[in-house]
Amino acid sequence: MSISLQLDNVFLEKPQRFQGSMTLIHGETPRIALRSAQGNKQIEINLKDIAGCTCMKGKKPNDPAAYLVIYSYPLGSKSLRHRLEIEIKYLFLKNFDDNYETLSRWRASILSDVHSMNGPYPYQSNRKLLILVNPHGGQGKGRKYLQERVMPILCEAECPRQVVVTERANHAEELMKEINLNDYACIVIVSGDGLAYEVVNGLMSRPDWEQAIKMPLGIIPAGSGNALAASVLHCRHEPFSGSRENLIRHSTFVLARPNEQPLDLIAVETVKRRVFGFLSVTWGLIGDVDIESEKYRFMGSARFTVGALNRVLKLRTYPGRLYYLPTDDDSADMSAGASASSSLLVPLDQPVPSSWIMADATSFIFFMGYILTHMSTDFVAKTNCHTIAEGFIQIAYVAGGVSKSDVVKILLGTEDGSFLQHPLVVTVRAKAFRLEPDMAMADVGNMVVDGERVDYGPVQAEILPAMARIWA
Repeated sequence: MSISLQLDNVFLEKPQRFQGSMTLIHGETPRIALRSAQGNKQIEINLKDIAGCTCMKGKKPNDPAAYLVIYSYPLGSKSLRHRLEIEIKYLFLKNFDDNYETLSRWRASILSDVHSMNGPYPYQSNRKLLILVNPHGGQGKGRKYLQERVMPILCEAECPRQVVVTERANHAEELMKEINLNDYACIVIVSGDGLAYEVVNGLMSRPDWEQAIKMPLGIIPAGSGNALAASVLHCRHEPFSGSRENLIRHSTFVLARPNEQPLDLIAVETVKRRVFGFLSVTWGLIGDVDIESEKYRFMGSARFTVGALNRVLKLRTYPGRLYYLPTDDDSADMSAGASASSSLLVPLDQPVPSSWIMADATSFIFFMGYILTHMSTDFVAKTNCHTIAEGFIQIAYVAGGVSKSDVVKILLGTEDGSFLQHPLVVTVRAKAFRLEPDMAMADVGNMVVDGERVDYGPVQAEILPAMARIWA
């Protein structure tokens, strides 16, 4: 099925222009076809690449023509999205109002098709984006990225929004406890994973947490690691190699064309408190690099490389025990695990249940219990996975007693996920786990949840399948 409209002019990159027709084509690949009257030029705009479109009057006061501007972000060379602005001039009728009315109907039809491609359109209820910006995240460029890279696309997509710049640590967590969530369509984090961690824990601290945690999250990568953003883009089949600017453009395009998906959480218990994460619990080398590289934050993601090199040169082995409750089979089980009010865990001062397995290792180079596909933009933690919520915790660890050269080989495999195939890396799918580190290393060791340091000592965690929501 298709409908057509005769056009006066189509402007691409000036001075390129031609007269012809516009056809809205439905089917397996919905698209707009622009054809010249002579048939020697044809351009097709895939609806899945359109961020928005708008009608406007010409620059000359007496111009009776109406103009339709389409903002498209097709994948170009190196699988990176580039901006394409197409201006269509319509002068079939004698006065501006009639021409504008015709193009407005076309605009409404185009947007209706665009918005229906990813499920219910979230902005129709006039709820807005609440955009939280951490001015100190990563290299401290969050506000700059928002103004220069994010806002132009959100304006083209006509996304209503409210911006809050966080002023201190835990500001976002405090805000989540207070705001009226009914005013918002999504909480957008312009930062790294630390601010998202605050948001999740703030939502889970509310009296109405069961409804609050269903508020969708959006992520714009302005931090150092950006694991959540990388996982979202990976599962959306959005390429994210290249510069930070391209990474931000692809992430913003997801917000303009949102598709709500479930997001697993992990409930983590230490001796002193209970917190919630969306990424990981790490201990040993991986946790040490995360915390000890904070002093290199000005370097962006390169801080992790420098931190890893330093830690390998001064390699530590951490004594401790690991227990875990394996999944029932090798398939993802979204009903497995626990809920926030019904736990698989017993108190930390009690032995684990008999159904749990004790790992053979009694010392560790590193331990990771994680749920996303990426630990950072250049750390692939899962391969052959394109689902952001799999319903289990992936455990990966290396036991003590290995050489520095073996550790280097394993770390080099994190860029493409091949480290998972290394014979010294043990992997397990679990519903829950417990770590009991030897406290002799408490002065130098780091226990880390989603990149944030927690109390060193016994820690346990369980999967909360599909507990939260993410725009992906």
